[in-house]
Amino acid sequence: MSGSTDWKLPLQGNNDLLVITEPQMIEDIHYQYFMAGADIAETNTFSATSVAQADYACESAVYDINYRGVLVARALRCGLRPKTESGGS
Repeated sequence: MSGSTDWKLPLQGNNDLLVITEPQMIEDIHYQYFMAGADIAETNTFSATSVAQADYACESAVYDINYRGVLVARALRCGLRPKTESGGS
């Protein structure tokens, strides 16, 4: 998955990939929610299952999407609010 740009199918709508391709964007969204008073961060991995990713021929990316989703949410959580929970979406 890492760095590949040769996809079999269009990826439009596969927003879960943003934790890999645009992690700063996802981190910025988490930050804005925390600044607005949120107590938890979601991982942006709602469709990070082999069934959902099959629509994009990205089944092999499921582990990476979930892993990086947690890393992004946890990194910001640890930096901002030590008592805040990270939750799946």
